[in-house]
Amino acid sequence: MRRLLTPAQVGSLMNVSEKTVARMAHDGRLPKPHLIGGKPRYSEGDVERFLGITDGPSAGFTLDTRSGSIYLEIVKAKYMVIDMGQRYAVFELKDGSLHLRPWRSDIVDDLPDNQQPVFLSCEDTDVPEVALCDLPSLASAGRTPR
Repeated sequence: MRRLLTPAQVGSLMNVSEKTVARMAHDGRLPKPHLIGGKPRYSEGDVERFLGITDGPSAGFTLDTRSGSIYLEIVKAKYMVIDMGQRYAVFELKDGSLHLRPWRSDIVDDLPDNQQPVFLSCEDTDVPEVALCDLPSLASAGRTPR
């Protein structure tokens, strides 16, 4: 059975204050809390689904936009491909699909099959360098090396 979380616990998960949690629930950016003894409690499952946490904790952050908030999972480069002096990051999503983008930390919002955007982190340069031909098929590429 899932736990009920206090506003402080939800705030800790999201790295925001209790007031921000209440504000986000009030304006629909978070699931509405249940009132237990007149005090707000959040379903752990609802909060985890909202944050995109499925199989254990995943690193990420919430980005506020004009149309609402989105949760961006942080994915790290798994491989580096160098083509004609340009570096590319190969990263893997939870479904096992590989994707190729220019080597820079950035939001990737052009994934196929309506997949949720992610934040690609290229801070760790200690990843294996591979040739493009040595990779299994790519699910998407922002710009394919020659």
